Amino acid sequence: MHRCMALSLTLALASFSLNDLHAYEQRTDRYKKDNQRNARQKRLKSEWEWTQYAFYDLYAELPNTTANAQKVYERVANTMKGNRALKAVKGKMREQLLKQLQMMNPATHESAHLLYINLYNDRIHNEVKKKHKNYGSFMYDWGDECSAVFCETETLKNNRRRQLEKTIPLKEFLVMTHPAIGPNGVEMPSASSPIARRFYAQSLAFSEYLRFSGGKPFYRFFMAQSANNVPYTYIFPQWNRLVKALVNNSTYKRNLKARSESLFPKSVIINGVRFLPGEMVKEIAPSFEEFEKGFKRWVSKEFPTHSEPLLVYRVPKK
Repeated sequence: MHRCMALSLTLALASFSLNDLHAYEQRTDRYKKDNQRNARQKRLKSEWEWTQYAFYDLYAELPNTTANAQKVYERVANTMKGNRALKAVKGKMREQLLKQLQMMNPATHESAHLLYINLYNDRIHNEVKKKHKNYGSFMYDWGDECSAVFCETETLKNNRRRQLEKTIPLKEFLVMTHPAIGPNGVEMPSASSPIARRFYAQSLAFSEYLRFSGGKPFYRFFMAQSANNVPYTYIFPQWNRLVKALVNNSTYKRNLKARSESLFPKSVIINGVRFLPGEMVKEIAPSFEEFEKGFKRWVSKEFPTHSEPLLVYRVPKK
């Protein structure tokens, strides 16, 4: 598929076993019982199940087939268990690799990339496809990374939240090429390089802020409009008009009261936007400039400690 990017990075780093990851989390006191887990999350027994659950919460749908993404997950996880790459690495490089892997569980990240490609590649406008730089889907690179980092485990998300000291201007972030892509194709800078840390951390911040500012459906709306080549300055007034139209929408009112204990509750499409049971929406800043000001304030004050109660999850101990 159109990926020689994050998967290649993962396989290059595929040396840290899952057991080592669990031991690391225990040593750093991050494996305490999480009282925020609800009954649904306690039924999630593996990283692969978590990836699907988080991805579904993000998009309210899964691709028609998840087989390719599951194969990638299993390949990454099995390679990690083999510790092949690390055995060939010595000295300072080995130490750096260990530090990176102590912060990573690539299996959830990589399989989310594949879920996104399978779900979204056929929805990308031709004008957006023309700008493709051989990373991930045909979507702008922030779309691929927002999906992948959102599906990571809480340990890694918390590390990313502490790394975004200064945001990349949104007009730059929303069109920038992934740091893994060089002028002559794919390059593989360290996952801990400043630009890589910033890009990954801002991808998480942006996905969470879209959901925080306009409600979870706003993320889906923003992604869909971006994929359809709608200028960003048009998206905000369009969303606010949609929110106003929902005030008297009977389907929206019924869905707002709906509840489901299913891991993958049935979604409904209202005015072209996909909703899960109980999801609400709200108006956002009317202009791109005001939205960015709010985003910067939120990143500096809220993002470092932000979490969504139904998405606070740590991989079960083996």
